[in-house]
Order: sequence, then structure tokens, then C-alpha cells
Amino acid sequence: MARTFNGSSANWVGAIGGCNLTPPWTILGICSHLADGRYDTLLSINTADSAGNARITLGIDGSSDQLELDVDGNSNYSTITLKTAEGYALIGVSKATGVVAPRFHKYVYGTNVWSHVASGSTIGNNTAPGASGVVLFGKIYASAQFFGGDILLGALFNRVLTDAEMESLPFSFATLQASAPVGLWLWDQSLTSQKVLDWTGNGANETTLTGTTIASVSVPVFGYGHSVLYPTREAAAAAGGQPTMRRWGGVPHLGGARPRGRSW
Repeated sequence: MARTFNGSSANWVGAIGGCNLTPPWTILGICSHLADGRYDTLLSINTADSAGNARITLGIDGSSDQLELDVDGNSNYSTITLKTAEGYALIGVSKATGVVAPRFHKYVYGTNVWSHVASGSTIGNNTAPGASGVVLFGKIYASAQFFGGDILLGALFNRVLTDAEMESLPFSFATLQASAPVGLWLWDQSLTSQKVLDWTGNGANETTLTGTTIASVSVPVFGYGHSVLYPTREAAAAAGGQPTMRRWGGVPHLGGARPRGRSW
């Protein structure tokens, strides 16, 4: 399942971990949109959880439902839109170093259609959020532009992903992990009391959670029981340096202790 954000107060705050970035970077998420005509923030990397501190923000513009990138308070818009009727989609944006046009991406699960479009305008570099910065899902800061809908996944990379790399990601969590994100979050918990942790191990883990609920609508990918690889020293040693596979609940996994805090 995914996590429902109510569009008025629900949000998630995490430590900055490995997301203390300036360009190049790529930011993406898998979500569904509650209603058209809303200013919805999917993911924001901030200096602090307060006004004027947003550094990199991916969201949906409320006047036209266009994908929107905000960098240090400056907005850049895509011709790509995300409409409620499209259901679950992977959306993302990449930006190279300098004053350049960002490139927006969208994949709609229901139609199996990709869109990759460079913005018609340029935008500069963001200020690094700093070691005391925060990762926010569901709001741009404090109490502004809450996301309304379901969020399944978010990821941040410290490089520009090509169109081909983006197209390898929608159905494979293992490929997402192998693509070396600096932050990776998956909302597939069965209880909101189970903290959402950064799968990269870089420490951008949940610190504060407000008002989310477990989504009632099924997700197209990465639901309970999806196959995720867990390399361990035990597994590597048992196979002469190569990971071995084990199964929990009929799903193949690498050897080692069963991960805690997950539902199978």
C-alpha cells in the first residue's frame, strides 16, 4: 500500500542524510493526485522547515496541473501535466549544474506512456540545504502547499539521470537501489507507527510524521511482498563473496536476517 496525505495537514519530515545537494541532481516520486487545480508539494529539500528555506521542490502547479520545480524560491514549469484521472504516475525532474533548462519526466502506469520534456526556460543552482537541513514529503515548508493524494515512493540522485535510466525505474525497486540514489523512501508499511526509513543507509530517516493514513487504493508496484535485495556479510561469506538467496513468505530475498519493520 501507499500512504495517503490529506492535502491540509499531513506531512513527513526527515533528516537531511545524503541529500545535502547542489546540482547536478534528479528528484522523483511515485504518486497519485487527489484533485486537479491544487498546489501540491510532493518532495522538498530544505534548509529548515520554515518559509524561505526551500531549496529543491518538486510539485504540481495549482493553476494548470503542470509539473513544477522550485529552486531557492524561483519556479520553473513543465508542459507535462499530472491529472487526477491518470491515477498513479512516476514524476521527476533533473537539473545539471549552472543556469540551464531542467528536464521533466512522467510515466503513467495506467496507460504505459512516458513523457520527457525539457523546460522552455532556465533556472540557476540551488543553495545547499546544509547538514542541519530537512527532507519534506507532502509540504513545501511549515504549513504550505500540502500534498493531496497518495505517495508510494520518493528518490533523490546526485546526478542527472538519462531518459533511458528513468525508463528502467517504474517497475523495479532493485534497479532503483542499483542506480545509487542518495535518498530513497518507500511507503509500503502496514502501520503509520512504522517509521519510513531511508533505504540508502545515508540517514535521511523519519523524524516527524503528521496525519498520514494507510492508503485504501491498491498500488501498481512495490506493494506488500515485493522482492527487495538485502546484501549481508553473512550472505556474502556463505557464497564465497557472492550473495545468496532466501525466501520469506514465498518471495525470494538475499540471505541474512529478516529485515525489521517491514510487512511481508
